[in-house]
Amino acid sequence: MFKVLFQKSNTKSIFYKRDELSNKGVIKQELLKKLSVTLPPLVEQKKIGDYLDKKEHTFNKLILKSNNKIDLLKERRTALISAAVTGKIDVRNWVAPTTSSDTNEVAQEVTA
Repeated sequence: MFKVLFQKSNTKSIFYKRDELSNKGVIKQELLKKLSVTLPPLVEQKKIGDYLDKKEHTFNKLILKSNNKIDLLKERRTALISAAVTGKIDVRNWVAPTTSSDTNEVAQEVTA
């Protein structure tokens, strides 16, 4: 009648769910208050926090660079379309490249 939802190693099962029509388990605050939580020492917590701060900074820089490159590509696309429409460049004899997907281009580079 009861199913184990979470089991902590070397201890008894903590969360149980009664077989009912619903598939959602209920965890009451009283049960959560009784759970013991293992935390690393404060020095290690600070090291983890510093590491995560550095990673967040790195990811934020990468996102900013990516967004700048996207904006630049949009500007170049607009300029190219404008140049083609106004006749500054001749696109009448333009032919699309034979490889149309990134997968084909990568496969050709690897085999070459």
